[in-house]
Amino acid sequence: MNTSTSLHAFRLPDKLKRQVDYPQREARLNALLAEIPCVESSFEKELASAPTVSVGMMAYRHEAYIARAIESVVTQKADFPFELIVAEDHSPDHTLQIVRQWQKKFPGIIRILSADSNVGMQKNCWRMFAKMRGEFFAFCDGDDFWNSPEKLQKQVDLMRENDDCVMCHSNYSYLNTLRKTKRIRNFNKTALENLSGEKLLKGIVTDTYRVRTPTMLFRADAFQEIFPLFGTLPQPAYDFSINLLLALTGGKFCYVDEPLATYCQVPSSVTSRDNFRKRFRFMQEIAESGENMLNVLGLDELLKAEKDYLTPSLLDLALFCGDFKAAKRYNDYLLKRQKHQGIHSLIATSRFMPLLWLDRVLTKVFSKIQLRKAYDK
Repeated sequence: MNTSTSLHAFRLPDKLKRQVDYPQREARLNALLAEIPCVESSFEKELASAPTVSVGMMAYRHEAYIARAIESVVTQKADFPFELIVAEDHSPDHTLQIVRQWQKKFPGIIRILSADSNVGMQKNCWRMFAKMRGEFFAFCDGDDFWNSPEKLQKQVDLMRENDDCVMCHSNYSYLNTLRKTKRIRNFNKTALENLSGEKLLKGIVTDTYRVRTPTMLFRADAFQEIFPLFGTLPQPAYDFSINLLLALTGGKFCYVDEPLATYCQVPSSVTSRDNFRKRFRFMQEIAESGENMLNVLGLDELLKAEKDYLTPSLLDLALFCGDFKAAKRYNDYLLKRQKHQGIHSLIATSRFMPLLWLDRVLTKVFSKIQLRKAYDK
């Protein structure tokens, strides 16, 4: 992974490096990368020798969406060279064949990583990052797409003007095709601030400062600094891990209040779950891995903030699944932390789970009505 150094040095604190045994993790990551099967297919003579931006695109079972994603990247209008690395994880459909067709059209841009077996999302992500060569990294997964042909140019220009900025992201559109297709443009109704430090970290763990993966563009030298942790720590989700670790370098996150990309939820999305039980298990996995990650990093206050944020959702899902034993555990935590309010507090204090279930159902229905009214405006 080739990087160039920005004027601002983005470094993890020495105390944190000692906490996580950074040299050992670096060695472990290198060993892991050596074991991951990876075959690159590219037209080497056609490629730029030093691309300014490397765009990573993870793809698995994306035959219905991959062409749209690739087209939105290769048609970017920029005054610098860029590359698209498609990490295709041995899909059982025609995803790889479609990617190869696009590569023939754009041999100077597209590189393909694949193997004769499925390696899983995390390892596919690691091998993709290990092959990226740009000064900046960007994302566009195979089921997402970019809205603006000037996305990269706008973000690189902003990063060049702000050497203390480690991450540039933007507003986005949201497209849900799980049931009835619905698209919401400018999903962030209020512009986000440019943030750094403790305020940014807390915003990331509580999802009040939301950075969607297809809007990201960040510095490669900063990612190289966090890669040993990114590749060896428990990962709630790779976008969360990247955002949290980059924020720990002290860099600023800069925001463009324009929907430069569309974040999609489709049947093959890892975040889509077709019933409450599957969603509950998925959320439990997210919560557990997030807690483990923050524990290893020694970020106790952020751990409390994350648990306070996730536990209400876990309580709701446990109630809707009829798992009253788990619901009681989550409810007791919220009571201890005094996170219930108003009438909800009285009902929660009774610890009568069927009554709490009814309360949460009515609250959800009312919230959805209010949300729909807000976005219809």
